[in-house]
Amino acid sequence: MIDLTLLGCGGSMPTPNRFLSSLLIGYMGRKILIDCGEGTQVSMKIAKSGFKTIDIICITHTHGDHIIGLPGLLETMGNSGRTEPVTIIGPEGITEAVNGLMTVAKYLPYEVIVHEITNKEIDIMEGLVKIGILEADHSSPCNSYSFYFKRSPRFSVDKATKNNVPKVLWNKLQKTMDKIEYEGKIYTKDMVLGEERER
Repeated sequence: MIDLTLLGCGGSMPTPNRFLSSLLIGYMGRKILIDCGEGTQVSMKIAKSGFKTIDIICITHTHGDHIIGLPGLLETMGNSGRTEPVTIIGPEGITEAVNGLMTVAKYLPYEVIVHEITNKEIDIMEGLVKIGILEADHSSPCNSYSFYFKRSPRFSVDKATKNNVPKVLWNKLQKTMDKIEYEGKIYTKDMVLGEERER
């Protein structure tokens, strides 16, 4: 399931009831953040969302109301125990902007990988997500993003029956377990799943 959390909805100045631009996408235990305006961390705390599992940060453009929250967020992710690299994607100018902001967050326990990308589709997060990136019309270089999520294969009654998988295990193998030992036999996810669905 895909979870969308609107963390901030705009304006160049935060108000007590509205934070600057930021959207969080959750998928299969990982997160993608789109923009990181001031107050993003506060919104994430209100939404009861952790910081450690953000893998990708997509920045639409380098105006301050979309990126000024980055140094604090990157520091908090490090303080939360993150050690895996974080990827930041943005339009022309994002490398310079991130490097400038990183003077505040110099000592992180993980690598920050920055990509300046426009008008391209990339496959990321171990094949779980494809991100389409198109140039958007704005006063500075700006990206728009589309996300294509890999979906789980369909459950196959024929395959489960052919492999003599007990019905009591069907749901667990389809949704949560890769392998189950039951009554002295081992049953695996591939014994009940059919072909992959389109994104």
